[in-house]
Amino acid sequence: AENRTIMNTLKVGSRVKISPNITGMDKWIDGVVKTVEDNPFNGIVIYAEANENKVVYFNKQKYFKLA
Repeated sequence: AENRTIMNTLKVGSRVKISPNITGMDKWIDGVVKTVEDNPFNGIVIYAEANENKVVYFNKQKYFKLA
């Protein structure tokens, strides 16, 4: 399930913006999708590594958008 394309957009390797709602920062930051998980409790969960601090953030798909 990891490499499956979600809504033909977010997949492993996609460049994304990560929401301040999960980073705690004051703006959307750039990152790269590392894993896409089909979670039975939360639906699609995206794991993305931020470019600026190398932290991996993960949450529901709504907190990520294509860069």
